[in-house]
Amino acid sequence: MRKKIVPLFIAGCLFLSACTHFPTPAALIKPPGAGAGTAAEKKAENQNDLLKIVQTFLPTGAHLLAPEPAGTVDQSTRKLVETGDLNHDGRPEIIAGYRTSQGSAGVLVLEEKSGGWAKLWQEEGGYSLERLQLADITGDGRDELLIGWAIGASAGNGLDILAWQDGNLKKIAGTGYHRLEVKDLAGAKRKDGRQELAVWVKDTGDAMAVDVLRWDGKNLIPAEDVYPAYFPVVVDYYREKVREHPQASFYWYYLADALVKVGEYRQALEAAEKGIAANKENPPSMYGFQLVKARALAGLGSYKEAAFTYREIVTAGEKNLPRPQANTGKDYETPGFIGAHLSPRMVAVACYEAGEVYARLGQKQRAADYFQKALLYLPGWDKPRQALKDLNN
Repeated sequence: MRKKIVPLFIAGCLFLSACTHFPTPAALIKPPGAGAGTAAEKKAENQNDLLKIVQTFLPTGAHLLAPEPAGTVDQSTRKLVETGDLNHDGRPEIIAGYRTSQGSAGVLVLEEKSGGWAKLWQEEGGYSLERLQLADITGDGRDELLIGWAIGASAGNGLDILAWQDGNLKKIAGTGYHRLEVKDLAGAKRKDGRQELAVWVKDTGDAMAVDVLRWDGKNLIPAEDVYPAYFPVVVDYYREKVREHPQASFYWYYLADALVKVGEYRQALEAAEKGIAANKENPPSMYGFQLVKARALAGLGSYKEAAFTYREIVTAGEKNLPRPQANTGKDYETPGFIGAHLSPRMVAVACYEAGEVYARLGQKQRAADYFQKALLYLPGWDKPRQALKDLNN
């Protein structure tokens, strides 16, 4: 009996040993033409190997979860498993989403360690995943990991951008969105290899506030130089909306805003006037339209008219909003979307842009006063601070 047990014990050990040693990333990524079968079969085999590895690291009761991208997208983006060199060691990591037994979503990143695999990073949040995407956001030639956590139909999604820093994957930035496009847009100096984020956030009905953001080394900030490259899409979207709903003033507001961003200033003024007149029984807030009109006037070189319009917004803010000195804190650090309602953020932007207009008129002291006011409303905003330095120089 003992002679029979020993071979069985040895065979069992060999079997368990084989099960715990999965193929390395280099072995998983085979060159074209290697082995038998079609390219599709090899790709499927590669994915199956990765899936087997991930399964052993999932929490108890969890199962793999494919992202569900918002909008019309290539179905290849719904892969259960991604690979990419996130820790810059020259070997690809495995990235996978999963759903826990409690129903929440999670993301797992595995790295190769001494011929095997180990957990590099893991987090759970949201009820599902909108995306798992690799893109060079920082412009260093290396990919960051973008995780889109699905929060809810009305709340939309929350984006986390993770970069390799100090030996760990760390969140460097994030933003909310309902629709997101990640692409290298052409600015004044053409494409630079760094990916911008075109962020759409729901407002009213099918109206969405749109901005294009870029990493500046510290924050995501508006990438104004690439507006002309992206916003024609937004103009087309809102032209269709105002044709369908000519009495909906908020569609006219966003059309006027998009027209300013593509440099169609006269058309922007016309759209703003139509938006103001669209709903006389329930008129929209005038201040959003005033801001768009001031920008269009400045674009046309009508600086005195633009300055007057900016002053109207600032005066309204000083009368109706809390004292600017109370508006401190991180919520105001980076200007983001500006809707039609008067807010500290809108007044700060009006102050800053008024300062730019007065600088063009050669009124440096008045320009400096408005840049200082912008900093009272948004203490952490770099642009007015830099504008003051430029004035002094």
